[in-house]
Amino acid sequence: HFGWSYSNKKYSCVKKKTKPFGSNPRIIQRNKDIQEEYYKLRQEHGYTAKRARKMLAEKYELAFSTIISIVKRKHK
Repeated sequence: HFGWSYSNKKYSCVKKKTKPFGSNPRIIQRNKDIQEEYYKLRQEHGYTAKRARKMLAEKYELAFSTIISIVKRKHK
């Protein structure tokens, strides 16, 4: 959403600040845990990518596609 600034009789478009992505600490920690578990399932236990994602989706009660996007996301 955009707003107009009328300071100094000049019109400029000012972008409204939005909430930063992933600002909830519980979700950030959950995503890190998912990424670590995914690595362990793939590397240490030898599961296929599809099987590891399915297991994590069931454990965390998330959609399969959500697990894919969490695993592809880099740590910040």
